[in-house]
Amino acid sequence: FGTLLRQYGRIALAPASRPVLLAISVEGFLFFGALAYFGAYLRSAFALDYIRIGLVLGCFGLGGLGYSLFARRVVGRLGEAGMLRLGGVLLGFCLCALPLLPVWQAAVPVMLATGLGLYMIHNTLQTRATQMAPDARGSAVALFTFFFFIVQAVGVAALGLAVDNLGYAAVFIGAGIGLCVLFLVIAGRGKQGT
Repeated sequence: FGTLLRQYGRIALAPASRPVLLAISVEGFLFFGALAYFGAYLRSAFALDYIRIGLVLGCFGLGGLGYSLFARRVVGRLGEAGMLRLGGVLLGFCLCALPLLPVWQAAVPVMLATGLGLYMIHNTLQTRATQMAPDARGSAVALFTFFFFIVQAVGVAALGLAVDNLGYAAVFIGAGIGLCVLFLVIAGRGKQGT
């Protein structure tokens, strides 16, 4: 057990790992923290029934599926930095637009674009996670996943408190701006500076 902890500690403190772990932590906290409240927002803002809410939220998954169908071409054309840039801008725009939509139907393309943007970012970060410790890739990906899920749970709780105190619009817009800025900065720093 001690050897295992030392290995994870070595990976977490490595200069190549820290930026990747920070990025996945911020993504998990802000995006997945906000995502947990998309359905509640649609119910509150538009009085939608749960079937429509489920269909609208399902469009997020369709956006991710769309990414997977065109990933090879998108990665080849944009590269990692371009994917982080475009994904960050898409997430930022979509999260900021969500509380401003005049009708619930407008949430359909927003959810599609949100899914596309998230998968562009998340898959790029996953790829970088496999490169954090070439001599211990399995441990590096396990550490990446650990950070992602732990911070995601904290984000849901923290942003739930923020929704109660500040409202949906402040939470979604704050998360959108935070994610956009984060991924524009990461893209600008290049692969080595993740």
